[in-house]
Amino acid sequence: MNVGFSSLAVLKRHLLAVSMQGQNQFDAVITAMGLGVAAAFARYCDRDFGYQAGAVETFRGGRIHYIVRRYPIRALASVEMRLTWAGAWQVQASDFVQDLDEQCGIVQFAYLVDESNCRLRVTYDGGYWWDTTEDGSGVAPSGVPLLPADIQQAWLLQCQEIWNKRDKLGLAATAKADEWVRIERLDLLPIVTQILDPHRRLSLT
Repeated sequence: MNVGFSSLAVLKRHLLAVSMQGQNQFDAVITAMGLGVAAAFARYCDRDFGYQAGAVETFRGGRIHYIVRRYPIRALASVEMRLTWAGAWQVQASDFVQDLDEQCGIVQFAYLVDESNCRLRVTYDGGYWWDTTEDGSGVAPSGVPLLPADIQQAWLLQCQEIWNKRDKLGLAATAKADEWVRIERLDLLPIVTQILDPHRRLSLT
């Protein structure tokens, strides 16, 4: 079961004492937290980390390159162009792509497409794979890169921070104001942003 950047079993092992890992009363909360932290990482880095075959992205012309949301790129299937809203998509010849930086997700075009109504569409396979099986038996598809260990570690650290601050026993009802840290006040940890900064998708597109 995918709960962000790993399985529920892995996240529970990180958060719970051994005696509680076999229990399920917190499963829904832990799942929501893991997915929420992963979504926060995606927003902070302006990219999607999970591998997807046949990912499609559409964007305006007026540019000489585009950085896809899922990288590394495993394969670039096509680049298409549509000059008007009602027009048909036209597959571009292979030489329309001048260069491809698979690791950074940069598709470099041979020339600037500057028509104001022009749209471009890329179809590609890209992103990282991670094991979401509860017994750790998952196998990555051939040629698909694994999620970097530092991203998963940052995710675990941020989940741990939220879990530690969460009122798991309902004590906040009798506590003084601000004795418990409200979840919505939590930002990404400084160490987490330091880990994520090299993975950010910095693009003017």
